[in-house]
Amino acid sequence: MCSWENTQEPWIPQVLRVLLEFRESGSWRNALISQENTIRYLRFKAALMNKPGSIVLHLELETALSQMEIVLDIDAVITWVDGSDPKHNQKRNHWLLNEAGELHDNATDTNRWLNNNEIRYCLKSIEIHAPWFRKIWIVTDDQVPELSYLSKEARDKIKIIDHRHIFRGYEEFLPTFNSLSIETMLWRIEGLSDNFVYFNDDVFLVGPTGPTRFFQNNKPVLRGQWVDFTDIDEERLHRINKINSATMLGFNQSHFFASAHVAFPLKKRVLEELFLNYEKAFVKNISYRFRDKRQFLAQGVHDLFLIKSNNCYFSKKKDHVHIKKDNVLTLGRAKTKKRIDKIFSNKVRIACINDFHAMESEFVGFAKWIERAVGERKDCLYYLKKAQVRIRKKYFKRIS
Repeated sequence: MCSWENTQEPWIPQVLRVLLEFRESGSWRNALISQENTIRYLRFKAALMNKPGSIVLHLELETALSQMEIVLDIDAVITWVDGSDPKHNQKRNHWLLNEAGELHDNATDTNRWLNNNEIRYCLKSIEIHAPWFRKIWIVTDDQVPELSYLSKEARDKIKIIDHRHIFRGYEEFLPTFNSLSIETMLWRIEGLSDNFVYFNDDVFLVGPTGPTRFFQNNKPVLRGQWVDFTDIDEERLHRINKINSATMLGFNQSHFFASAHVAFPLKKRVLEELFLNYEKAFVKNISYRFRDKRQFLAQGVHDLFLIKSNNCYFSKKKDHVHIKKDNVLTLGRAKTKKRIDKIFSNKVRIACINDFHAMESEFVGFAKWIERAVGERKDCLYYLKKAQVRIRKKYFKRIS
């Protein structure tokens, strides 16, 4: 129970509680503005009160502010590639032919570079459901996605970052066609906020998503599960990479936390510290132009480091769903459809579709489903307007 819950001035917790709800609704910037103005107004009223309680009021407000778990300046980072670009195709094929040693089938799967316009859903979902992001950084290889479907306000937040920028000083490892190598260097974006959320372009939001879904008390909120990968198929490259991440931090492959493949809340300074502490391993990690079983997951190492240092939270909400390209084969068509239907659940906020093209081929109208899941801007605006009316009419009236 917060101390201000029991204050003798009952309208204080009521106003602040609504501001918390307003923040969670998605309009983070508006919530901050409203909160600042509210605090100024309450302090002004307190100064006019010719009673000893005005000092207590100031203390109550300070306590309330410290307990509102405010996280400022969270950025979104998206990695994207247009594999249908002839220039990119030619460059990739050239390096595939000249790559020394045998590559894993997973590393050369052309689906990794297919452009099914997933980034359109990713960006649109952020615009609609998480407009509180300060900036949106799109990391790509000399390419620029089409952005005309976004509002000017959303477009103004977007910065295009080339691989050359994050690999500065390590240009000998470019070009790279390896998401694991790229993820290892995301923290090197100049101007990136310390708190950021990393999206693959096939990850998108499907409902109003506040910043506390990703950060609480300035600590990342992790999604995933504790796993036992003792008996692992050598063909499961991604799992081998997860084991490498765990081993690097001193965890046993029979028991470690494997992060879910959704949107990852990350801290820039933690990744920088890890790079400095494990520089040789990190530099080796970025040297692979294509995925390799000797690599680790940078975000996995990040999460395990936070777990060891007790600097994170575990999400208790089942608010994400992951649709894999092989779900139809492993689960069957009916169960895969049920998994897709979860996207429309009120509980789910984050979705990942690994192979959009395969899902479109299997389920007629799949793209329309995803468009509906991402939602319409009017739904979000209605929600925010409702919150604003509550603050203005119901609570400010009490302190007039």
